[in-house]
Amino acid sequence: MICRRWRHLLLWGMVLLAASACGGGGGSDTAFAPPSGTGPVISGFIEDGPIADARVQLVDPATGEALELCWASGRGRCETRSDDRGYFRLVLAEGLDPSGFLLQAEGGLDLETGLSLTETGLVLQAPVAAFGSLRQAVLSPVTTLVTRRAEQTGLNGALSETATWLSLPAGSLFER
Repeated sequence: MICRRWRHLLLWGMVLLAASACGGGGGSDTAFAPPSGTGPVISGFIEDGPIADARVQLVDPATGEALELCWASGRGRCETRSDDRGYFRLVLAEGLDPSGFLLQAEGGLDLETGLSLTETGLVLQAPVAAFGSLRQAVLSPVTTLVTRRAEQTGLNGALSETATWLSLPAGSLFER
């Protein structure tokens, strides 16, 4: 009888020990964990409320594909995830001029409304050339509207038109 109890206790102890070794420690998906690098940095926020866990990419507007010109090697995929404040950070290859590319965010969760952007399929975009500072980038529904309009009128025309429609100064559309 006593041996049976010890066997059960020992068995449960081994199960608990094995289960505790399986946990991931609460970190993010390692496929998007950014390696280090010393090149230029693009960082900022994804907003419509903070958007957590969105996939953020630097994409070629002609192909819609993420660039592979990031991180220390200069051959890493330009992709990361936003944190629970909507913050993201991409390290570009040394010497890369990102001004001809788009920042794009897909998926994630709007922490103010609880809306899943993954389920809605909403993709937020902004032309990198529109940012006053690469370290204060913002991706939002407004920047996406400007991006779409810029396809017809060019960036300056889109900034002016969108600012007029929203009764805002053109310089404030890409600010936090």
